[in-house]
Amino acid sequence: MGRRRWIRWLVLAVFAGMIPLTGLTADVRIERQTQSKMMGVIGVFANMMGGQNAPKVQVSYIKGDYSRSESDGHATIIDLKKKRFILLDTRAKTYRVIPFEDMKKQIESAQQELEKSSEKLEK
Repeated sequence: MGRRRWIRWLVLAVFAGMIPLTGLTADVRIERQTQSKMMGVIGVFANMMGGQNAPKVQVSYIKGDYSRSESDGHATIIDLKKKRFILLDTRAKTYRVIPFEDMKKQIESAQQELEKSSEKLEK
């Protein structure tokens, strides 16, 4: 196993080890259950193909300056002290760290693209 791969596993293990600890000592635990339902002909085909109407559960934990949300093999940790998002994909065993400023830029660019596309539709 190469050195870079070993370091990647070590970092992932550290982050994965933090997840249960924050959940056990959380000040607040919020559990949300959502269910989407498609109607009409498209809904009938969607139900036949995959049954996408199963409820989805998202659990969030809040403690001090940290927040963690889990849903469908993904977890998001918000670190207010260091102003960053930590996105964990437990299935692929990967993570990404995104500073607040970078996320703000991504949201602003998406809003601009949405405005441009809505202007084109109006014309």
